[in-house]
Amino acid sequence: MLNYSTFQTPALRVLVVMPSLGAGGAERWFCTLLQKATAIRYVGVVNARLCEEHLGHQVNGVPITHAQTSSKKHIHEACVEAVQGTGVDLILLWGVGSQPELHGFGVPIVQVSHAADPNEWVDMKQRQYVANSNDTTAHFVVGVCETAANAFAADIRKRDAVTVIHNGSDIERVAPIFGREYQRRQWGIPPSGKVLLYVGRFSVEKRPQILMEAIRYLPDDWFVVMMGWGNLKDKLHERADGMVSAFECRPRLLFPKPRTDALGDVYAAADVVGIPSEIEAFPLVMIEAMQSGTPVVITDVPVVDEVARTYNDGKPLVVDVERNCDSEQFAAGVLEASKGKLVDRAQTVAMSEFSASRMVGKWESYMYACVREWHDSALNSQLYASKPAPPVMQFPTPTVNVNDHRDAETT
Repeated sequence: MLNYSTFQTPALRVLVVMPSLGAGGAERWFCTLLQKATAIRYVGVVNARLCEEHLGHQVNGVPITHAQTSSKKHIHEACVEAVQGTGVDLILLWGVGSQPELHGFGVPIVQVSHAADPNEWVDMKQRQYVANSNDTTAHFVVGVCETAANAFAADIRKRDAVTVIHNGSDIERVAPIFGREYQRRQWGIPPSGKVLLYVGRFSVEKRPQILMEAIRYLPDDWFVVMMGWGNLKDKLHERADGMVSAFECRPRLLFPKPRTDALGDVYAAADVVGIPSEIEAFPLVMIEAMQSGTPVVITDVPVVDEVARTYNDGKPLVVDVERNCDSEQFAAGVLEASKGKLVDRAQTVAMSEFSASRMVGKWESYMYACVREWHDSALNSQLYASKPAPPVMQFPTPTVNVNDHRDAETT
């Protein structure tokens, strides 16, 4: 059991450094951590501004400090500014690469990987970015799934220094407000129609075009709703317009304005949620759809098996198709998922295992354990006599069982 009473502050003071406040799953889950915090006081968010900000309004009043650029120097300057007048007990690097300059704060640093194996990326620029993001001098490291944990360097993994903490989802976020029929009327879809839903970034690795063009192989009563943002948006619209004459299915392809919150009606209006990605670490959309009771078809990225193995004795919770599938093969998966055979068990698992309260509890227990072990370490005073940037393996891995967070006090 963690004894929080040994700390002088009423709650652990945590500074978070993020690559962006975009609308991706990692960013949305982080906002939930802020909103549902019970034993953590988030004193600031440093935004490295790598993409357009969508979620600034969802950080629950926590001050946001914008780094001038994403350079280590400017991130350090922003961190200094962010903790003036508050102090800090722990720094959380949420998908940000090694920041050795931050060791000067004299507090433990936790680095979190949300990425897949860098070698999976064809784009060399993206591959290098992911590799840099998982280079670490942090004291403790976390992967949001086994794939993300494996993205860290082999010498770190060999010492079992990487803890896996799965992302969670706010059940309130996927609860319908107006309901299925209301949302369908907003989209102009008849009650008898079937809906295949895409939610997320329009980017190369997500392969949204595979899902969009699956409409060519689905019955005529199917509609495809593409709710997303990203650099492929214009190309997808052009391709959709080109399908008018060739396949006469453009009226059944919809591009509504994307949302970053209150997705309950969107999921309720769908018959199947599709995730055609070539590369994924831990897709939040999968968990949200499972919680909402909507069938999921997803490519066989490693986390699909990991979730089934961890929470359902290896039995499938979603329909999976090959990662290199084409639109016709994806459509076949859509039709299989629409039978709803896996929905009840998937919803039960997602509601019980991935609730925000459960996962926030795991994270808060873990951060307290990191601070306790960092302060208790005999290495600490020796290493910080000259304030170097120690490698992660010189520090002990927290012994707290993140799967048993209910034993932790949350005062």
